[in-house]
Amino acid sequence: MRMCWNKNVIVGLVAVAVAVYFLAPGSIGAALPVLLLAACPLSMLLMMRAMAGDRSTATNAAGEAVDGSTSEEVARLRAEVAELRRTASTPTPGAPGSRSDSDERLAE
Repeated sequence: MRMCWNKNVIVGLVAVAVAVYFLAPGSIGAALPVLLLAACPLSMLLMMRAMAGDRSTATNAAGEAVDGSTSEEVARLRAEVAELRRTASTPTPGAPGSRSDSDERLAE
């Protein structure tokens, strides 16, 4: 239960409790349980809002900020996949499974 509490929410609820205590001292007994029950849901809402703000700046694999639209991102990814397929289909000399000139002479 300790994990769902946000320090800012606790400070805010304490401020509300102090205000209720000074403005309506007779109702602090009724307000305290409500404030305690409201702490966890309010903390979760603030944390969700903070996490949504973190997603406002997208980054690519190189860590550079990306401000493009979804279609631009799809086009970039398709080009990257095509490049990877091209390099994967090109055999590199000396790589396992590739034939070099010496292998061809031995096969003759």
